[in-house]
Amino acid sequence: MQILRKRYRTIATLGLACYPLNIMNHGLPLSKLLMPPPALAGCVFAFILRDTREASLAASERLNRFPASPLCAITWILDGESHIITDNDNPAPMPRLAFSGPQQNPILSFNPGSVYALTMGIYPEAWKALTGQDTAVHMNRTLPLKDVVDGELLGIFEAMFREIPFPKKLATLEMNLTLRWQSTRPHGASMSLMIQDWVHALAFRAVTSGAGKSIRQVQRRVKNWAGQSQRDLASYARLELLFSNWLESRTDNETTLADLALDTGFSDQSHMGREVHRLIGISPAKLNQLIDTDESFWFYRLMGEKF
Repeated sequence: MQILRKRYRTIATLGLACYPLNIMNHGLPLSKLLMPPPALAGCVFAFILRDTREASLAASERLNRFPASPLCAITWILDGESHIITDNDNPAPMPRLAFSGPQQNPILSFNPGSVYALTMGIYPEAWKALTGQDTAVHMNRTLPLKDVVDGELLGIFEAMFREIPFPKKLATLEMNLTLRWQSTRPHGASMSLMIQDWVHALAFRAVTSGAGKSIRQVQRRVKNWAGQSQRDLASYARLELLFSNWLESRTDNETTLADLALDTGFSDQSHMGREVHRLIGISPAKLNQLIDTDESFWFYRLMGEKF
C-alpha cells in the first residue's frame, strides 16, 4: 500500500500535461489510466482514455469488455461511435455524453469504427453528494447525461467537447469539478486508491456516523450512500483483490487457481469461479488465457497498472 500511495503522489505531481495524449500510435490502440488530482481522490476513482484512431483493428478487436462495477461513470465519445451490446445481442447506440449507474453485470460494447473516448469513474456516494440523486435509481442503466443533470454541473461536463487541447480541457474539468466537490464533500470522505479501500472506509464511516450503531442501521447507511448492500460491495472488493493476487502470481508457476481462491477469501475454487463469472462474464481460467491475446480485454490489462 505504501508503494501505491507513493506512486499516486508521483502521478498527481507530474500533471496531465506530461501524458503523451496526442502522439501517433503507430497502428496500435492507445489506452491510458489517468489518476485524479488529490483534491478529487474521494470523488473520482480514475479516468480511462481509449484512442483507436491510429490503430488497425479487425471488427472482433473493436469489442470492449468491462466488469461489473459499483461505480458510476461518465463517458465522453469525443470521436467515433460506441454501441452497448445487450442480452439480446442488439447493439444500442451510446450517447456522446453518457451517464452510467453502478453495473451489477459485465458490460460488452462495440465500436463500429475508430473511437476516441474518455470515461470517468465516480464513487456513488460522491455522485449523490454532487447531485442529491440516489444512485440505486440508475442501477444497470446508461443514458444521456442531460437526462440526469442540468445547469452548471452539466455545463462542466459538456465543456469537454470544446475544441482545445485535451490536457487543457481535462485540467479545466478537474478544476471546476474540484470546486463543486469541495462544497458538497461529505464529512469523513477519504482518499481511496482501490475499491477495497473505499469499501472499508465507507463501512467505517457508516459505523461512526449518526446515532444508531446497530448492524442494520450501519447497513442501511451504506446502501443509502452507495446504492448497493455492504455484501454486494464486498464482492467487488474481493474481485479486485483476486485480480491483484492473480497478477502477482502470473510469474509464479506454483500458484494454482485453488490457491488463489483460498488466499482471496473464497470458500473454494468453484465459489471463486461462480463469482468471477457473475462479475466478469467468463471463468478465471479463460480470463487467464485471453487477457494477453484478446484486444477486447484491454481494460483489464490497463487496470493492472493500478496493482
